[in-house]
Amino acid sequence: MACRCGYTGEDGFEISVDNSNAVKLADLLLQNQIVRPAGLGSRDSLRLEAGLCLHGNDMDHTKNPAESTLMWTVRKEGNPFLGKEALDTLKKNPEYKRVGFVVDGNGIIRQGCDILNDKGT
Repeated sequence: MACRCGYTGEDGFEISVDNSNAVKLADLLLQNQIVRPAGLGSRDSLRLEAGLCLHGNDMDHTKNPAESTLMWTVRKEGNPFLGKEALDTLKKNPEYKRVGFVVDGNGIIRQGCDILNDKGT
């Protein structure tokens, strides 16, 4: 199955294949000169630059859409949904807030990196 969901924020495709055919498909794709392999580091840096979330990393079942900066995915008009009142309350005082960072210079922020303020602490 191939889909064009733009998960990394790039213009490309994601391909799902049975494990027994994964190596064969990769070998076939890599025969094309314009195809280059990319690992999870590439996926994560592109995803972060596009401001996209990764379930289990930036969001999970313990974080609501307000905390994960995903309110754009919540219906705002029409019939109310189960949990709307609770989410409205959580939007006013979130316990957690996903935010973005801009890296000054060359570098990639990876999970576990220290983040320092302008005083170096």
